[in-house]
Amino acid sequence: MTEIVEPLGTRAYQELWRRIVHLDYPPLTPLQDKQLSLELGFGLAPVRQALRRLEYDGLVMILPRRGTLTTEIGIRTVQWELEIREELEGLAGRLATKRGSREQHDELLDL
Repeated sequence: MTEIVEPLGTRAYQELWRRIVHLDYPPLTPLQDKQLSLELGFGLAPVRQALRRLEYDGLVMILPRRGTLTTEIGIRTVQWELEIREELEGLAGRLATKRGSREQHDELLDL
């Protein structure tokens, strides 16, 4: 069985997303990439990649030469994100059943 290993940037993104959404970092909290790197145990590159994705998601603001701040999160933001993910996960599942080999199907069932 092949182990699925997520890239470090994805893992950093998921952990930071969780911390921001659960208000471990309240709105308008300054985030320093070097400090996050130490906290998460990842290098600077994955943390910076994660911060760019979080900016795209609207969860942080990257201010050139000033730093990065968490944004204020409304319930609509979180609800929208969950609705989109729900749709994408269903699509991914349907595509996997259509395109995957028997071995891949068995592997997914094991997971």
